[in-house]
Parts: sequence; structure tokens; C-alpha cells
Amino acid sequence: MLQDAVVARLEEVVAGRFLSTATVASLPVTVAARALIADVGASLPIVAARDGAPVTPTPSLLVRPDPDPAVSRRRWVHRSLMSLSGWGNLYVHATRIGANDWPLAADVMVPQQTAPIPDPSWPWRTIGWTYAGVQLAAADVVHVPLWELDLSKPTAPAPLAACQEAFDNLAALWAMATAYWTDGGKPPYALTYPSRLTSGQANEALGDWITARQAARPGVLTGGWALQDIATPTAADALLLDGLAYIDQEVGRVYGITPSLLNLRAETGALTYSNTQDEVRRWLSLSLYPTWLARVEDALTAMLPAGQQALFDTTGLGGMGLVRPGLDEARPTGEAPPAPPPDTTIPPAPTMAGVGGA
Repeated sequence: MLQDAVVARLEEVVAGRFLSTATVASLPVTVAARALIADVGASLPIVAARDGAPVTPTPSLLVRPDPDPAVSRRRWVHRSLMSLSGWGNLYVHATRIGANDWPLAADVMVPQQTAPIPDPSWPWRTIGWTYAGVQLAAADVVHVPLWELDLSKPTAPAPLAACQEAFDNLAALWAMATAYWTDGGKPPYALTYPSRLTSGQANEALGDWITARQAARPGVLTGGWALQDIATPTAADALLLDGLAYIDQEVGRVYGITPSLLNLRAETGALTYSNTQDEVRRWLSLSLYPTWLARVEDALTAMLPAGQQALFDTTGLGGMGLVRPGLDEARPTGEAPPAPPPDTTIPPAPTMAGVGGA
């Protein structure tokens, strides 16, 4: 009996912890943070380099990585970054076609359907993968973890799951706030009567008042009834709102995004004309590139010939310019670049000074 009770309690704890992570994952700030990382990363061109010099033409794997021709490179990068920000791992199934056995295409695998097959001797290494019930060889899957916090495991935890204990309390605060407002919270006014009422009389008066308000009809107060305002927000309401703002800041801290870029309420200030460029550059150098973009680069580099490296071109982002796809991304593979338009400029007519020399 004691063992059953302990098991039941553990199941409740595990269910509650999963619920807390799911609650925080569905918050608007979390969705906005993940979307910002994926959208900005997907807008950056990708080039191949060898010994610091660009490789031309750009390998087809970087132009259109997915084997499905309907999936663009931007969508491929977007899915990769969403996998990293949501589940802490990027799994890519390499399609090997050709005599040299180099991957010509790569499919971003669904992380919820991917599980490692650990090596019995070295549990932090894998000898294969299981994907949607199908076993794949280790050489057919490129795996890039986000944060390897536990070196004894082959995969990394999700960003929110890595901060599970802190989010347990924050999710409980969010649940309390949800119940507070959905259940009515503290009403902004109260109905008063000069004498004592029975429970039946009070419920009848309250029902009439609620019915009138739901029907958008004005209420009629007679016989000593009065409407008394209650000051809001109270101190408890203010603390609750501060706690909810703290959740937003913690999510931004996990994903390495400053509050100003997520439009969060913070004491550090907001974006202005003078500091926008510095904020974006700081995010690019301290979080966006080393945490997110570099791992997508690692996945693509692992599928390129030895000596070549996949690199995101962040020049446009760092200079706050318009990020456009590279030339190789704007046309099908093998198609020649468009010819420049003919020069139709009419030369100016010669002047008298030019003709007569005066």
C-alpha cells in the first residue's frame, strides 16, 4: 500500500512538472521568443566556405536542403531553429544519393518522434535512432544538441525543461492568476443594503442584478440599495501582475533575448532610435549566433565535403540592412544568373563649347 501511494504521488509530481513546462511553453512570450529566433535565422543567407574563401557555386544542399522541392531553404532553417528552441535537439535525416555518398538533401526530423539507441558501453553515445517506429543507422542521422547539461545522456533537455524547478512555481502562479480572473477575481463594486438580509434575499437580489447586467439593461436600485465602488487594483493584484511580468522576463532570459526586443516591461528601458542597432548587435553576438545559428551551421557542415563549412551571412543583420536571399537562392540550381538590363541611357547632346572649343 505504501509503495502504491509513493508511485501515485510520483506520477502526480511528474504530471504536474510536465504541465508546468507545457503551460510556460504556450505563453505568448515563449511563442514570440521562439518565433523571433526562427524568423530572423531563416531570413539570413547561407554560404559555403573553404579556408575562409566562399565556395562557388553554392552547394545544392545549402540552396534547397529538404528533399521535398516544395520546402524552401527558409522553411528548412525555420523548422531547425524551432526544433532547437522547443526540444533542445536538432535531428536531420540525411539522404545519401550518388557515388561519393555525400548527402544531397536533408530532412528535419520531428523531435517528438525521435529517440536514441544508446551504446551499452558508452550511454552518452548512440548506435542508432528510432524515428516514427523505424530504426535508422547512426550515420544517417545528424544530431546537434543545444545544451548538454547532463553529459551521461546522448540528448539534451528542452530549454524550458532545463529550468523545470523554477518554472514549477511560475506555472503555479500563472494558474492562480488564470483562476483568479476567470472566477471573477475581486469585483470592482459591491451592492450594499442598510439592514441585514437573509441568504435567500441576498441571492435573489444578486441574481436580479447579474441578469440585468448580462442583458445589458440598466439596474434599478430601490428600497435602500446602493452601489459602492471598490478600489482596484489592490496590493495583491499589483503583486500578481509583477509576478506575471517576472515570468516573461525569465522566458526571455532562457532564450537569451533582451526584454526590449520582446517588447516586455522592464526597468532596463525600451528600444529607441539610438540604441536599436546596438541591441540587435548585442543579441547577434551574445545569443543568436553562438546559441542558435552556430548549431544549424554544425548540422549542415557535417553533411558537406570535408574542408567546407556552412556559414550564415549576418552582414545585413549586423548593419541593420535589409536581409535578402543570395543569388543562388533566387533561381533554380544550374540556371545562369540573369543578364544585366541593356544600357538605354541617351548620351547628352554636345554643347557649343565642346564642338567649337570655345
